[in-house]
Amino acid sequence: MLFFIDGQFIEVVKEDCYQGILTFCGPSKKALISLGGSTMGEPVKLHGHAQKWALHIPENQAPDFVFKHKFTAIETVSRITAPALAFAYDYVLESSLVGEGHVYGDYGYCWPEEIEDTKSWLFERDDPAADGVYFVPIWTLPDELTGAPRIDSSHDERT
Repeated sequence: MLFFIDGQFIEVVKEDCYQGILTFCGPSKKALISLGGSTMGEPVKLHGHAQKWALHIPENQAPDFVFKHKFTAIETVSRITAPALAFAYDYVLESSLVGEGHVYGDYGYCWPEEIEDTKSWLFERDDPAADGVYFVPIWTLPDELTGAPRIDSSHDERT
């Protein structure tokens, strides 16, 4: 489905390899980042496609202009992006939905072969995830997966 947003054409498709995720394709990173909102996805360069960049956004976090249309009208394709190196996910804890006020959750990363085990863990633990956990493909490896030490950016050792 093609949209004309802020003077640029943005194409929205579903890649059948990513459940519950919409792929937004645009002419530049800047055009896509402005759409991204709170997605954990990252712009990825496209090759052999009319648009130059893609950004993956969970259906429930899609920009408002998409919600005006039926998701069933969005074309499903087999794949336009390379296979993901890893996946990012965020979720709301079921216990935080009971009261009024703040909603609490968390985020994490997993390898492609760990998606099903991660889903099971999220929904079977003592304080399970509420419905709606989406695994967003990413092409950089976060420290949480590689075991690299986290860098505290609030402390500058040069001073």
